[in-house]
Amino acid sequence: MYRKLLIIIFVATAACTKIDTTKLGIGVIPPVDNVHTFDTTLDVIANTYLSPNDTTLPKPSKNSVHALGYINDPLFGTTKASIYVALKPGGFKFSFPYPKDSLIAFDSAVLVLSYSSIYYGDTNSNLSVRAFEITDPNFTPDTTKIFYTTSPNIIHNNTELGHAIFATKNLSQYRKLANGDSVVNQLRIPIDRNFVYNTLFNNKDSTNIYASDQAYTTAFKGFAIVPDMGMGNALAYFNLSDAINTKLEFYYRYKNGVVDTISTAFTSTFISAHANQIEHTYAGEINNHLTINPAGDSLVYVQAAPGSYVRIATPALSGFAAAKGNVLVHRAELSMEQVYSTTASEKIFTPPPYLFLDAIDAASNQFITIPNDFQILSGTPNIAYFGGKAIPKLDVHNNSIASYAFNLSRYVQGIVTKNAPIYDLRLHLPYLITANYASLPVNLLFNSVSNGRVRLGGTKHPAQKMKLHIIYSKL
Repeated sequence: MYRKLLIIIFVATAACTKIDTTKLGIGVIPPVDNVHTFDTTLDVIANTYLSPNDTTLPKPSKNSVHALGYINDPLFGTTKASIYVALKPGGFKFSFPYPKDSLIAFDSAVLVLSYSSIYYGDTNSNLSVRAFEITDPNFTPDTTKIFYTTSPNIIHNNTELGHAIFATKNLSQYRKLANGDSVVNQLRIPIDRNFVYNTLFNNKDSTNIYASDQAYTTAFKGFAIVPDMGMGNALAYFNLSDAINTKLEFYYRYKNGVVDTISTAFTSTFISAHANQIEHTYAGEINNHLTINPAGDSLVYVQAAPGSYVRIATPALSGFAAAKGNVLVHRAELSMEQVYSTTASEKIFTPPPYLFLDAIDAASNQFITIPNDFQILSGTPNIAYFGGKAIPKLDVHNNSIASYAFNLSRYVQGIVTKNAPIYDLRLHLPYLITANYASLPVNLLFNSVSNGRVRLGGTKHPAQKMKLHIIYSKL
């Protein structure tokens, strides 16, 4: 049932048309003449909030790409992304495919992660990651088939099993292995030979740890792949569901008339536990803007989930509806602009190609999509109409920045005509959106975990103020 409800709509490179500020649907907005058609700009109150704890966040599946790496951003602080995964044989009871008396030598083992070609940050910088054995008794398939956490840490021991240093840009280049094979889009971490031999290979067959999944999970829970703090400045994204390129690969030799070299792979199966842990330390500029100002803040900060979001109140809408009466809303557009930072990080941490806006329904204690304006039509979200795509422009200092706009025309019309509720709004960069399609809840893939951030002008910014612009006619 879950697979039927999962709809993947786009990734960061998806094509959407620019929001046309002269059209509402297919109707042309009449010119503002202050006789029949008028416009007004309403102030909004915007503040930065941190994402809620992980129990309220949507849970990505194993098919979602997992982030790995370390970032140090002067605006947002540091981010550490670790991957936890159980790699297993394809079934139980399991035995390695060779006669016991024919084994000549166990050579090596390599932990392989499938690089998805998605990244964020400085791809030239070298990341350093280390592999450890997971020891957490709660890291089990029953609780982590769909699992995501920001805290607490998943427990692992401190004995290093493997280490790799890599630049993200190099993962997409072909390289030749010692056996002559060529590989691409793989992060390969050599794992301690003695650990693998003693724990998973030597004298292990279908009568002991490979007799059942429970026996195997009790003996070995999986690997924690953890980045070194302070090294590198990027996140790389890996696909755990790729059984070809995500695996624990055993290399050994046995005699079958002649000496053959063989390999066996354990993969992330449908009963494998997995987790992607994102740890933020807010030590940058954002720290000065986390105190909520009832009148709004001049700068606001959106960091990809699970990060920070902007809560936007629109109290002036109540006054607009009361003062104007039953008017025809041709266009209501919430707009905001990136405030460029002169730090070198702005060239590395570029603004996201999309942001998303939804509403905070305080009465039901949930987030909802914007009534009437955000819709799923024929299985596809109406992003081209609703907005949220970054539109490039130049600021007053000739810096290239991103501007964003959202079409709230039908939502505002409902407030004016039907006395519909006025919600506070949430501007954010989610990895999943939960919406309704044909009265059924669906999860829409929007972004990769922790991929992107932007600083925006808020309520009081002197040059790049967030605002709600309305074009209307009297009836």
